[in-house]
Amino acid sequence: MCKILNLKKINSIIDLRQEVEMLEREIEKRKNNAYIKGVGTNVSKTNKINNPTLQYSLEELELPILIERLEKHKEKCLSEIVNLTNFILSIEDVYIRKICTLRYIYGVRNWSRIALEMGGGNTPDGVRMAHNRYFGTNKTKNK
Repeated sequence: MCKILNLKKINSIIDLRQEVEMLEREIEKRKNNAYIKGVGTNVSKTNKINNPTLQYSLEELELPILIERLEKHKEKCLSEIVNLTNFILSIEDVYIRKICTLRYIYGVRNWSRIALEMGGGNTPDGVRMAHNRYFGTNKTKNK
């Protein structure tokens, strides 16, 4: 992995975690048939293919495919989280690694809280500027 990743990509780790949680809930609903009543129940005519003798709705037939796609996408997100986490943990500068660990791995978004966690008289502006210098950004570029 390159020394410096795009800051936007690193910021995506939090969104990826939220997406994984959403996918897990959706997969669980689908596996528990929260959307499907069962084979013997009256299924909506709109879900049936134009065949009155058909026993299964389109949703029932597509359910395994949908679950598989959701699980593949979840694995892709988890893989990206692992890659981003490995990048953060491989930062050689201990100070920057700690800032990034707090911000991106632990999800601490507030610079004041990060400064407090860092200890040693660090200020919110000091940790933010060190972070931005490492990633080659400044306040005007982030807007």
